[in-house]
Amino acid sequence: MESLMVTEISTKSSAFNTHSLRLQELWDELQILQADFAISQELPIYYQSPVWHESKNILDVGCGNGHYLELLNNYFPNKDYYGVDVSGELISLAKERLTEEKFKFIACNYFSYQGMHDVVVMRLFLQHLPDPIAVINHTASLLKPGGMVFIIDSLDSIRYYYPPMPEFNSFFNTYRIHQLEKQLDRDVISNLVAKFESENNWECTINQDILIPTTINGNKDRFCRVFSLFVDMVEEIGELNYPFHSVRNDIANWKNNSGYAQIGLKLLGVKLVK
Repeated sequence: MESLMVTEISTKSSAFNTHSLRLQELWDELQILQADFAISQELPIYYQSPVWHESKNILDVGCGNGHYLELLNNYFPNKDYYGVDVSGELISLAKERLTEEKFKFIACNYFSYQGMHDVVVMRLFLQHLPDPIAVINHTASLLKPGGMVFIIDSLDSIRYYYPPMPEFNSFFNTYRIHQLEKQLDRDVISNLVAKFESENNWECTINQDILIPTTINGNKDRFCRVFSLFVDMVEEIGELNYPFHSVRNDIANWKNNSGYAQIGLKLLGVKLVK
């Protein structure tokens, strides 16, 4: 399958400048942890979809190091998996780790990619792009008739920490506002529901909110590491002038005080009706 140059639309996110070895390392570990602590709650959207069970050809957009596709393959080994990502460095990691012929990875801008697939998966992808409608329109051109797009993205309204982490919360809100100034919206998936409902060529068949707590075995350590990696990444990018040491102290205190945390994800399964 080839990727063709059609048009380039910037992510506006310097977080994907993985020419920096440090950012490459941060993304690699972060993507593994983010997939590992959520996969058990995400799997039901696939199991309850007849289209998914019938599909043979899956495209993961913003696949990064390919770890999420590796997890999906553990449960659904009878499919071919394609991954596209703007980071050539992370795609190289995916190719090194997943060498079976069923896995194919391509480094390119999503809007330059052409192919036909039964299913497109977008996990924590849309929040990094300034024009999600353009993404959805391009996705329609990549799906076979009756195909589906599965979208999984942040649902920050149900984030919760006990004991409270005021420094981390302040830092997180500062980052969120900074992203909005670049037209990057962490709440993008909630805003897309109305878009799909108003379009005749899309049918939203799955719309679920899930809560992922630290009380699931092993998740507290994963969460704590994800929080720390996130702080490290924002500092490495260098766009925010912030007292990062105070945030790290807040995370350490939370961990030492038997902290509880929960994060939220919204899961959409949307069928292309042609």
